[in-house]
Amino acid sequence: MAIASSFASSYALGCSTTFAVLLHEVPHELGDYAMLMAGGYTASQAIRMQLVTAIGAFAGAFFGLAYGGSEGGGEWMLPFTAGGFIYVACANVLPTLLEPVDNEDGKRNSPLRELCDVVSHVIAMASGVAMMAVIAAFE
Repeated sequence: MAIASSFASSYALGCSTTFAVLLHEVPHELGDYAMLMAGGYTASQAIRMQLVTAIGAFAGAFFGLAYGGSEGGGEWMLPFTAGGFIYVACANVLPTLLEPVDNEDGKRNSPLRELCDVVSHVIAMASGVAMMAVIAAFE
């Protein structure tokens, strides 16, 4: 839906959104495939499961193309999809990243190590925001 409504808004925005989603989705799908394989699925079953979940992307693209190009459709659809991404990052991903992690020995990491982990996550998120700002500036 984000890609379709972005293209409905402007070609440049659609291209940059497509590029950003591609950079996100390729490692994401490879990770999902690896987790399915580690969970006992065969290669063909894992690929089938990945294709089933991709149906949601096609449904979102259809919805975005159908309603994003209509009068005023892109005005509400782009903020809606951006808000969805921000919600997922803040509500699901960020708390997981901030949880203390145990070592291989089963012992808790030192506070300094945990601080370094948090700082590295914040730097990664800030880098993503900076990249989006650069894309928006040159769009």
